[in-house]
Amino acid sequence: MENHSLIEKLESNHIRTNLEYNGITIHVRSLKEYIDEDFKLFAIEEKKYLKLCKHCGKAFTAPKPKTEYDTFSCKNQENVYKSRARNKK
Repeated sequence: MENHSLIEKLESNHIRTNLEYNGITIHVRSLKEYIDEDFKLFAIEEKKYLKLCKHCGKAFTAPKPKTEYDTFSCKNQENVYKSRARNKK
């Protein structure tokens, strides 16, 4: 119930609240800011990286900084395209 009242207050844009993380206080003024900051904290805690898939362009959270594709299917499809381009030459 407490989360619903916080969300309603943030949606109205008339209230400010704080998001606490490891002794850091983040001042939040809107629901969008709350969601953005909460996602950043999730990524930090889980050691995830926000990336764009090199093939389809969708945003995803990657477990490693060098990950380039959101799914195996995208990686496989990109490799097929590269292989076909090499064979044409």
